[in-house]
Amino acid sequence: MDIAENAARSRVQDIFQVRCNFYLEHFAHYYGKEIAAKNPNDYAICQTTTERVFEAIEKWQSSPKSGLILAGNAGNGKTTIARAIFLAAQRYAEQNFTGAEKARNLPAWATAKQVVGVVEAGKDDVYSRFEAKQILFIDDFGEEATDANRFGNIKTPMIDLLEERYFRKSATIITTNLSMEAIKEKYGARVEDRLKEMCAVIGFNEKSFRK
Repeated sequence: MDIAENAARSRVQDIFQVRCNFYLEHFAHYYGKEIAAKNPNDYAICQTTTERVFEAIEKWQSSPKSGLILAGNAGNGKTTIARAIFLAAQRYAEQNFTGAEKARNLPAWATAKQVVGVVEAGKDDVYSRFEAKQILFIDDFGEEATDANRFGNIKTPMIDLLEERYFRKSATIITTNLSMEAIKEKYGARVEDRLKEMCAVIGFNEKSFRK
């Protein structure tokens, strides 16, 4: 692991050193009550998800990789877990940094379809922020079109974004319904290899909570 990757990894570990106290005190309050307000029956799912949040973080921290992929069946809590981690990182940055340092450490969240939409709309400044963020969450990876039409020019926004973040050694957290083999089929062997180098992978094979 080189110096840049060590630095990225260290930033992520600094954020999640406080994970136990954060989740015990804040997870159900900030995210669980949000779910319960929409549908009280889903609150039990939220409590189960808390355990999976700990599991995901522990596996991530035991890995030398700076990123994380939550992959598997639809509807079993991947986005909920990623959102909880996002909120933890967000609150950590808000409470521990100010000014430009705070802006650098605040995580960003986007769906894969939003990333493609940004490119098609010509919002280069937004796309550049996705490239530069120290921690970026990409939800529903694989649901987007691989190509984007930018004023008649064909772009590959997600492939290019992952390539840039690979070279920057940044932390990228991804949720996807695709297996690694399916990722290889959709994006090619190069992207699959990059993701394996960048990210620890946690598989979800449980039945959908939505059924």
